[in-house]
Amino acid sequence: EFYSTYQWLKLKKLWGDTKMLDDVAGGKPSYVNLGQWGNDAQLMLTQHPQLVQRVTSMMGYHFVLSSATIPNTITNRQESTISLSWKNQGVSYLYQPASVAIALLDNSNNVVQKQWLPMEHPQTWMPAKTTITNTVATFSGVHAGTYKLAIGFFASRTDTNPTYLIGNKGRTSLNWYVISSSTPVK
Repeated sequence: EFYSTYQWLKLKKLWGDTKMLDDVAGGKPSYVNLGQWGNDAQLMLTQHPQLVQRVTSMMGYHFVLSSATIPNTITNRQESTISLSWKNQGVSYLYQPASVAIALLDNSNNVVQKQWLPMEHPQTWMPAKTTITNTVATFSGVHAGTYKLAIGFFASRTDTNPTYLIGNKGRTSLNWYVISSSTPVK
């Protein structure tokens, strides 16, 4: 938290992009207040959009799926082994409850079936470290065809769609991240 406004810090020549980045790296915050009064935050965002983007990606947790090993074909009622490599590029842990699910999506990105991945524990993924997990999912009753395979992070298992965002591209409008756009199911 700033001890004064962004505009005051600039006026007194106490502001610096490098100082801001160093403070986030050293303090390991989960939250950064960009402004305290009036249009302070809007002005900072207008004057330093790249800095704000960097700080946003640094503070708190920032999970990026580095790689995924998935089966070539998913067979109904058979375990599918999935290996995931996650990097927490943030400066802190995820302190909130989180569950991870994998889903088969149709061509319109509707969930056909969702399976929880009980071996995934994002709250334990250390900042600046890679975590490799191996887990299994068993889909059943899915009509044969080709689907998208997607992953999502949930605050609660009662949520319909993923709550948390991850740092990868390929997010659907309902916060699922497609890890394979063509997964055959038999």
